[in-house]
Amino acid sequence: MSFIKYKAAVAQLACILLFTLFSYSGLTKFIESQNFLWELAKSPLLSSVHIHPELLRYPLPIVELCIATSLFFDRTRKTGLILSFVDRKSTRLN
Repeated sequence: MSFIKYKAAVAQLACILLFTLFSYSGLTKFIESQNFLWELAKSPLLSSVHIHPELLRYPLPIVELCIATSLFFDRTRKTGLILSFVDRKSTRLN
């Protein structure tokens, strides 16, 4: 297996794993929206900037599902990879 094929296979695997992660995360937040809202309310970051958790209840899972969708298509994959990096970095602040 040449280096280029190996590199493409690793990139494809990374996209599949990120797609799975963001799909699962977004769908779980929709299905268990009460628990998600409770966890958002406990977030010290949101309370320090005085953002009501109800405002983020639906936009956050929608963004995660949009990132997962962009990872699925070849045309938008690079954008999806960049957004997945930005989203995971911002999530670690909580």
